[in-house]
Amino acid sequence: MDRELRVLDTQAKTLFRERYKSLNAEKLNERGTIIFLLGRNFESREDAEFFCSVLREPLCQNLENCSGGSFSDGGHHESTIGVTLVYPQLQALKAFQNALENGKVSDDVKALARKCASDAASSSSSRVSGMARKVLENTP
Repeated sequence: MDRELRVLDTQAKTLFRERYKSLNAEKLNERGTIIFLLGRNFESREDAEFFCSVLREPLCQNLENCSGGSFSDGGHHESTIGVTLVYPQLQALKAFQNALENGKVSDDVKALARKCASDAASSSSSRVSGMARKVLENTP
């Protein structure tokens, strides 16, 4: 996948967004992978708005049922599962970070990315809020 799907045209990006929206919330790996691929091709306001919508989604609480009770296995796998539960959001923040660092997007897109990252800094997930603060602190 590192060599394939490196560059996505507008039509491919639209298809990936539609696919993302069609997946059940519990398909975290698939959804996160789509965000990863789209993030490598982040260049427009439309891209930023889509990533913002991902950050506004309700957080998944359980691998089997996102709206179900919180996951707990007594701490045995909690760290790994915790990252998996917010994988799409972390990938969206990574896309913002890369876009802000590389300067390939317009100033208005940068401003939108920073606003969405700022909103994500108050997430109930410490992983999401922590990464959002890192993006804001470490990017121009």
